[in-house]
Amino acid sequence: MGKIGEFMLKKRKKSFVSYSELIQVGIVLFLAGKKEEAREVLMEIINKKIGWSEKAALIAQKLGLTI
Repeated sequence: MGKIGEFMLKKRKKSFVSYSELIQVGIVLFLAGKKEEAREVLMEIINKKIGWSEKAALIAQKLGLTI
C-alpha cells in the first residue's frame, strides 16, 4: 500500500477526517487490492445521504465496486 496509504489509514482511525479524505482512503484501499474495505469506506459516506454521497457513489461505480 505504501507509506501514504498507511498514513491515511492511521489518520482515519485516530480522528475525524473530511469526507474527501475518506474518499481518498477508499481509493487507496482499492489500489492496494483491498476492494471490500474500499467499498465499506465509500458506503459509509454514501449511506449518510450528504453532499459527498453522490461523489462517493460515482467513484465506487467507476472503480467497479458494488454499491
